[in-house]
Amino acid sequence: MFALENLFPGPYFSALWFYAAAAAAFFVYLPIRVGEARKASRLAAGSVRTAVELMGAEGPAARAAGAAGRLSAVCGIACNAWVFAGAWSYFGRPPLQTINETLVYCAGACVTMFLLLDAVYQIRLLGGPVMLAPVGMLIWNLAAPSAAAREIPPALRSPWFVPHVTVYMAAYGAMAITFAMAAGALVAHYLARSSAWAEAFRQWGDRAARAAFPLLTAGLCAGALWAKSAWGDFWSWDPKESWSLASWLFYLIYFHIRAVPGWRGVRAQWLLAFGILVILFTYVGVSRLPSAETSLHVFETSPRGG
Repeated sequence: MFALENLFPGPYFSALWFYAAAAAAFFVYLPIRVGEARKASRLAAGSVRTAVELMGAEGPAARAAGAAGRLSAVCGIACNAWVFAGAWSYFGRPPLQTINETLVYCAGACVTMFLLLDAVYQIRLLGGPVMLAPVGMLIWNLAAPSAAAREIPPALRSPWFVPHVTVYMAAYGAMAITFAMAAGALVAHYLARSSAWAEAFRQWGDRAARAAFPLLTAGLCAGALWAKSAWGDFWSWDPKESWSLASWLFYLIYFHIRAVPGWRGVRAQWLLAFGILVILFTYVGVSRLPSAETSLHVFETSPRGG
């Protein structure tokens, strides 16, 4: 029985520290960036378009802090990949068998999704809160370690298993970003009293959700194909399967309800923020249910190996 943080302590803790450094850099970036925006006095008129455009007009200090955050994040991903690739080589199987193993992958996927979305939409203003997610994932492994056997269970030998898990982890990483943006929109609305900033965060959160939802859909479909190849049925209403469907339906409802008059603004942001609780329960909470004892998706203790 093995734990990744014990097998590869150097790159594991390096990834943790790089992610923490990235969070610190982005937290420094935030007040600098907001200060630059206030000095520009462009938000005084309440122009939503101007609030979004301001994100691309960085001063030297903000540019340096943002660059430091992105560089630290890339270094963290490299160390994260080292752990993942090393574990795959050591085990002779993809290290995606337990929640703790998937948390290592999910941490890297979250940061990768953030950097990709930032490259397109310049969402680094809330990079600090976003980077706390991978830090928390890696610390979780240290606080609540679990071990997995070196031999892969029969159910995980399906060619659909790796696509299913990797796509889902990327989707969960993107959903963590949507939560940060929705929370930012709510803070801007209730505390900062700035409709311009709230709308900017709303737009970023909505774009992150639109990027995550196809991944969530692909993960659900790959899971059905995996179930068919592993157990003979596309769907068995296993607790994990049921909650995966529930999380998919939750975001489908969000995309439809945001167009309803009266729901586009603050109410939709509350719904989007609440979505992270659905994701977290699907990811780590379902395995704590009594019904999970016979679940096909608990690989640490399942006697069925699937």
